[in-house]
Amino acid sequence: MNEVAIFDLDGTLVDLGIDTDDFERCRSSWASYLTSRGVPTTLKPLLPELQRISQTSLGSRLRVDILKSFDQLELACRYGSLGRIDAILDTLKLKFRKLALVTHNSLALWVRLTQENTWTRLIDMVITRDDMNFFKPDPRACEAMFKGLSPPFGYGECWVVGNSEVDRGLGLNLRRKYSNLVVRTIMINPTCTAGTRLTDQLDVDIESVDSLLNLVQDVSP
Repeated sequence: MNEVAIFDLDGTLVDLGIDTDDFERCRSSWASYLTSRGVPTTLKPLLPELQRISQTSLGSRLRVDILKSFDQLELACRYGSLGRIDAILDTLKLKFRKLALVTHNSLALWVRLTQENTWTRLIDMVITRDDMNFFKPDPRACEAMFKGLSPPFGYGECWVVGNSEVDRGLGLNLRRKYSNLVVRTIMINPTCTAGTRLTDQLDVDIESVDSLLNLVQDVSP
């Protein structure tokens, strides 16, 4: 039995239709407010910068309100599934001890998804931005999920499934941290032309999340 499959959310399992103009207006508004009051920031990248300014008195007081404003943008958006998620997660549950979600999206969005989708019940552990003190690709973003897995992490695999360089970086950093664990990065790249077999590859690009159903055939139980 393999250890854990770690999924990203937006762009991997679902496509969030967040209005980018609204997002940037929200970011710019908060950044201007903070900067004008003696806490200079662009809030880019959002989460690490928000963590930095939270060390100040003003940033600490406003952190919850700032996050709530971005939560509302996520809750207001439309979203769509990027594949046969129920079938994919059902299949991977036969091969992995745990299925996990590590996302920079909000807990509020995850709660909404649990109310509207059955596949969410197949995820064993969820880490959202509300739970993080460190952010991807820092491996400490998902350190909690490795507790309780079979030591010394040398008899199975960990998959990091995502769609961005941040997810790829997380996989590489986990590979360095847990050297006895086989960590594979499986990145969704609609333009890729490679086949969907693992062989001995640790870094694999797939056309869509549905391609995981082909890859998982190569994984030992």
